[in-house]
Amino acid sequence: MYIGSLQQAAGTAIRLRLPARDISLCRERPGQTSILNILEAQVADVEGGRGSRVLVRLKVGEQYLLARVTRKSLDELALAKGDTVFAQIKSVALLTDTATQGEAHTDD
Repeated sequence: MYIGSLQQAAGTAIRLRLPARDISLCRERPGQTSILNILEAQVADVEGGRGSRVLVRLKVGEQYLLARVTRKSLDELALAKGDTVFAQIKSVALLTDTATQGEAHTDD
């Protein structure tokens, strides 16, 4: 992951908050893009509500992410459980030990 300047030393464990609305999905690894954080993931589940948007649960290694996409995008990408996709992370908010006390850093 590419993350803006941090005060923590390299190798320090941090927690990332990745809002589902800030993750887009691609069937193929994107080429020329301004988005720096692209992770290969597997579709673990699709949670469809009644509205025009659905949540796609993604497995990246031993971690999970949620991506909120429109039903139209879900249909056009023909996403199904087990599919490999590429998650583009538009922005991240870093939560560190001090962040639980109200501080957070953001980077696009």
